[in-house]
Amino acid sequence: MDVKLGNKEVREWYIEHNKNIPNIIDKTKPLEQQAKQAFELREKYKKQARDMMSDRKSAEYLEKHEISKTFDELLREKIEKYGITKNEAYIDIIRSSQKTRNSINEKFNLGGY
Repeated sequence: MDVKLGNKEVREWYIEHNKNIPNIIDKTKPLEQQAKQAFELREKYKKQARDMMSDRKSAEYLEKHEISKTFDELLREKIEKYGITKNEAYIDIIRSSQKTRNSINEKFNLGGY
């Protein structure tokens, strides 16, 4: 993306896009496919947000230190951490796809999402 925004504006953009993920996944697909769509959209928005950051030092830090898990890693982590079934983990991936870290949001006075 060619647009460059300040960190707060990028965070607002990211929050708004993530909040909409459950509304745009294809609910006619099997639950696993819905979870994969949610995961892929979140990853897409994360990359776009980092690309839009005018603060390139922070963007590079995020790329280096905030490394995303694969879908399978996230699925396995949720099953093991919460002791839930695969279907429950899919549901949780969809639910959590719209969430963002409160600690970062608070830094910019954006509240919890």
